Amino acid sequence: MAQFCGNYRLEDRLNEGGMAEIFIADGPDQRHVIIRRLLPKYRFDLKKRRDFIRGLRIQQRMHHRNVVKVIELTTRALYPFAVMEFVGGMNLRQAFLRKDSVVQTPLPIFHQMLLGLQHIHSHGFLHLDFKPENILLQPDGQARIADFDLSQPILKTPRKQPSVQGTPAYLAPEQIRKEPVDRRTDIFALGLTAFELFTWRKPLARGQRDEIFSAYCDNNHAFPAPNTLNPAIPEALSQIISGCIQKKSDDRFSSVTQILRDFEGTHLLKNPEAIRPPDAETSWSNLDS
Repeated sequence: MAQFCGNYRLEDRLNEGGMAEIFIADGPDQRHVIIRRLLPKYRFDLKKRRDFIRGLRIQQRMHHRNVVKVIELTTRALYPFAVMEFVGGMNLRQAFLRKDSVVQTPLPIFHQMLLGLQHIHSHGFLHLDFKPENILLQPDGQARIADFDLSQPILKTPRKQPSVQGTPAYLAPEQIRKEPVDRRTDIFALGLTAFELFTWRKPLARGQRDEIFSAYCDNNHAFPAPNTLNPAIPEALSQIISGCIQKKSDDRFSSVTQILRDFEGTHLLKNPEAIRPPDAETSWSNLDS
C-alpha cells in the first residue's frame, strides 16, 4: 500500500541520519520532491521534535541557489515533515567514495560552499553541522547546503554549549570543549570539508572519537598544509584552507566574506579545471566517514 505525507506519495527511501529519514516523493503535479520526515522513534521525544522543526523553519528562511529550498513545512502531523526541492545526484561524501567526475573539478564546488554559508551567516544563523554529507551535488556540479537540525541564531554574546553535538570529525575545538560558538565554528568545518575536497584526505588519520577530540584540541600540532598532500594546490589556496582550520578560533578567518574576498582575489575561478585532485591511485580509505 502506498504511503503518503500530506498530498505527497512516498516512493524510494533514500537515507536516514540524525533525526530524519529522506524519501523521494511525487506531488499532486507528479513532479519529484524530497520529503524529510522526523524518524518514527522520535515522534514522542519533544526535544527532538522541537529541534527538528526549528531547523526546518530556519532552512525555510534561506532563499539561495546554494541552499536546499524548503517548499512546504508541516509541523502538526504525528511525524513532522518538510517538502524540499528535488536535488538529483548525491552528497559530497558519496561523490568522494564513487570517485565521481563531479569532484574532479573542485574549485567551483568550494566557491559555492562559500556562497551558501555566507548567505546563512548573513541571515543571522550558524549551521553547526557543515560536512560532506550535508553538501548535495547535482550532476552538473551545482552544490547546495542541507540539514539545519543543529542550526542556531548568531548571538551578540555567544553562550556556552550545553552538550557536544555533531559529527566528531567536523567539530571545532570550541564545540568539543562546550565553549561558545560563532561564525568561526562553521568556518572550521568548512575548512575541513574543503581540505578533503582538494586533497582526498582528512587532515587527521582515522581515529576514534576521543582520539579526534584530543588531536583537535592540541594546539601544539597544526594540521598539515593541503598542498603538502596535493602539490597541484597553489600556495594561496592552501593558505586559505589552512586559515579556516586553525585550532584556535582567533587564528581563523573571522567571516566567510573575508574568505570569499581572498579566494576570488586569487582569480583561480578563471580556469576552474586548473586544479585537479591527486592522481587516481590516491587512497580514499579515510574518507568513508
